[in-house]
Amino acid sequence: PIFAYFSGADIIEKHICYDRETKPYDHYSSLQPEEFSSLVVQLKQASEIKGGLEITEAQKKYLTVASRAISKS
Repeated sequence: PIFAYFSGADIIEKHICYDRETKPYDHYSSLQPEEFSSLVVQLKQASEIKGGLEITEAQKKYLTVASRAISKS
């Protein structure tokens, strides 16, 4: 799911099982509750790492100060 997120996935579907030992139909790809909680934390961290496309006010302020045209005479 993390690779999918960084590859551009907007929606991630995961099945949850309470006990993998009972071998439901998709036990090999399902997450147990504690694994799901860990995935949620990892996706939140991935979102922070990836960042957004919007420029914040602080970034705008920096860009107006840091960006200057330079010419060579």
